[in-house]
Amino acid sequence: MEPLQPTAPHERIEVLDVLRGFALLGVFAVNMLFFAQPMESHFLRPLGQHPSPWTLSALLWLAQGKFYGLFSFLFGLGFAVQMERFRVRGEQAPRRIRRRFLVLAGLGLAHGALIWPGDILFMYAVIGFILLGFGSRSDRVIRIWIMALLGGLTVLMVGVGMLMLLWAKFHPQEAAKAAAEQLGHLEASIRTSLQIYGQGPFPAILRQRLRDLMGNYGLTLAVSPQILALFLLGLLTARLGLLRESPERDRVVRRVARWGLGLGLPLNLAYVFLVTRGPGGPANPWAVVGMGAFIPGSALLCLGYAAFLALAHRRPGGAWLRALAWPGRMALSCYLAHSVVFTLIFNAYGLGLFGKVGLGPALLMALILWLAMIPLCQAWLSTFRMGPAEWLWRSLTYGRAQAFRL
Repeated sequence: MEPLQPTAPHERIEVLDVLRGFALLGVFAVNMLFFAQPMESHFLRPLGQHPSPWTLSALLWLAQGKFYGLFSFLFGLGFAVQMERFRVRGEQAPRRIRRRFLVLAGLGLAHGALIWPGDILFMYAVIGFILLGFGSRSDRVIRIWIMALLGGLTVLMVGVGMLMLLWAKFHPQEAAKAAAEQLGHLEASIRTSLQIYGQGPFPAILRQRLRDLMGNYGLTLAVSPQILALFLLGLLTARLGLLRESPERDRVVRRVARWGLGLGLPLNLAYVFLVTRGPGGPANPWAVVGMGAFIPGSALLCLGYAAFLALAHRRPGGAWLRALAWPGRMALSCYLAHSVVFTLIFNAYGLGLFGKVGLGPALLMALILWLAMIPLCQAWLSTFRMGPAEWLWRSLTYGRAQAFRL
């Protein structure tokens, strides 16, 4: 038997790379909430007091959580495709994929500790190990788990938020004191972030980055049921063969687009209305209730985006979308590159613009970088088989250096 090799360029499924390329735009945009300013500063006061209320509202409504959700969906879909390819080639799929996840976890930790504390790769790898347990489960079992994970987390968020509202109603003085303490803590955190990331020195930035990284992983863990549910949705999509074109499958994809957009947009609008009234917690219990709309709403909207884009890609007029496949084939390299570029722009060891750039100009920077990635990735892939981060990931996964140049 020939030694197992990574997926060759001609074996790739183009629509998945198009979706990854599209998702990068949303990830770049949403991450500007973290790169350019302390994240807490966007939610410290009600929306009307934000310098860019309409920009922030649009970003939260249409992008926040939807594009990491789309990557989560694609992660599960890619997992299913890899499992099938390993099976056909006679490889022990779980063993190879476990190693793949271990390497991804290492890359994520290095990314979070050395470059940017908003890393998601490590938690994807951790939740990926749970996904392995579903590889042999029936479609019915997977559907039940998807509903249980999304439904359970939604009920939990709404329940906690309602309890906090009841506590504020019957114990107003205690609630007011807790809200004041929360706001004071957030204001101190904002001052600390502005000073350290904006002025340094580098050892202080490194220490703060590690603290923020642990906080980020904790928050990601809190919404891990939603991530796992999206992994499973991707796995189920691959099993149902919705990637293959046929009139019947196209009808299903159109229904997903209609329901995803039709329900996802109003649910996320409700989330924006509730979460922008102040920081979630004692100062704004409604923000916690709003997470109950965000959990299903963001999942529905990311599925709506995926279905709409897949349908557009299949039509003759959708040929222009193929340009997104270039950064999509190098999504990991692009993700790591955007962290390097923006930390150099905003942190003290670079241009030191942290806290000095508004949300609108920051989003323009994100758009410019994303657009630049398309020709840059095309030029790179005209010489190399894959991106540098993909090469490292695959080489470590397969235990030998992979062919790099074409």
